Amino acid sequence: MGKPPEPRANAPTTKTPENLPLEQAIEKTLKGVVQDRQIPGLSQRIAQVLVSQRFQGPLPHPKHLREYEDISPGLADRIVTMAEKTLDHNIEMESKSLFAEIKDRERGMWLGAGIMALLVLGAIVVALAEATWEVPVALVGAGAIGGVGLFIKGRDGGNHTPP
Repeated sequence: MGKPPEPRANAPTTKTPENLPLEQAIEKTLKGVVQDRQIPGLSQRIAQVLVSQRFQGPLPHPKHLREYEDISPGLADRIVTMAEKTLDHNIEMESKSLFAEIKDRERGMWLGAGIMALLVLGAIVVALAEATWEVPVALVGAGAIGGVGLFIKGRDGGNHTPP
């Protein structure tokens, strides 16, 4: 068996949870599974396939951004400017959307209050014109049952999550 081979110059330097270089960790895992003479070449091929980088965000990884700049001077600045403009646009659109939602809710509240006022006014007119109490109570009751719930819960039933 012997000592595991030292990592090659072009081998990845990524450390595994056991704090071994990736290629040595693969060789350790392969022992007993494949023939010993096949392990070095196989572990290097597996390491080449496994090593990957992941970077997420509005800008490329700084290393890649530097490479863009090397390819075309000024390109990194243009990419950063593009990301800044996109961010400004997103902030502006969220602000407009929030403003429109607030105006929509205010409009709904005013319309609801107007309809409720009309129902109460109608109930008063009916109460003065007739001697019965059932119709005015029905008008005010219908408005109260439908309107008060909407005023309290809102249009979405109280399940609104802020943007």
